Amino acid sequence: MIQEQLEKIEKEFVEKGADLEHDRWARWQKYMHSKMSGAIGLSNKVEEYTLSVDLWERWNRQIKTPYSELSEEEKESDRKETRNYLPLLRTSALELVKSVVEEELKRWEEVKLDMDVIICECGEPYKDTDPADKINDSIANLKETLKQL
Repeated sequence: MIQEQLEKIEKEFVEKGADLEHDRWARWQKYMHSKMSGAIGLSNKVEEYTLSVDLWERWNRQIKTPYSELSEEEKESDRKETRNYLPLLRTSALELVKSVVEEELKRWEEVKLDMDVIICECGEPYKDTDPADKINDSIANLKETLKQL
């Protein structure tokens, strides 16, 4: 269950990140194109930089095109770049999930201790279902979840 949720989060992250990646790339390319007329080299001469017309036209079209309107191949290029961030996302998400589960586990263990005290003071067993059993089940489930992480 957790693995499925993480996969869903990663898929959404890649798609949204690819949109941001495209915007970042387009800004950079626009800047680079504005600087491509020439540059002074080490010999103090203007060294011309050229770019094929096909690339120039393709990149200019992509600069002006929102991510949502790119071809699937172009989108996949942005997705590929975004996937480079997945290890960071996974590590951060895993640490967050672990801390939440550990806090919940502590809370349930405190509740169980309180229940044990109440049962000892009361001295009477529960008629239907012992709430301590449910607490024990919750604690066991949380511990199993931590092992899976």
